[in-house]
Amino acid sequence: MKLIFRNILICIILAICNINAIANEENDSSSVLFDELIRQYNESLPNEPFVALEIAAQAKQIAEESKDSSKIALAYQNIGRGYYKTKVYYLAMEAQFNAYEIFAQKNEVDNMALCQIDIAQTYFAQEVYELSE
Repeated sequence: MKLIFRNILICIILAICNINAIANEENDSSSVLFDELIRQYNESLPNEPFVALEIAAQAKQIAEESKDSSKIALAYQNIGRGYYKTKVYYLAMEAQFNAYEIFAQKNEVDNMALCQIDIAQTYFAQEVYELSE
């Protein structure tokens, strides 16, 4: 009886280890895919901002699936920059503020500062000078 219980316990432990290994492998592959999408986004933004927006949306979806808040915020920041580039300022502001809030929750001060710069530039582009300072 003790031998059967021990074998069952060993099987359960091995199953848990396999599940953890699969989860880690999926996180690694999604991280690589996210990084590749960000690279493609950066290449396409200057000349093809609408394509860049699509890529940023894909990156955001991957970041949300991985539940990595820093990557979610980065995706929002890129979406905001894409909308800024296409002059859809109200959507740019929404994405930029979303990114700022997530970075603030994580106390990522450098990224918060970049978001504030993006927000100020968007206000300035709309000629809302008192808020761009």
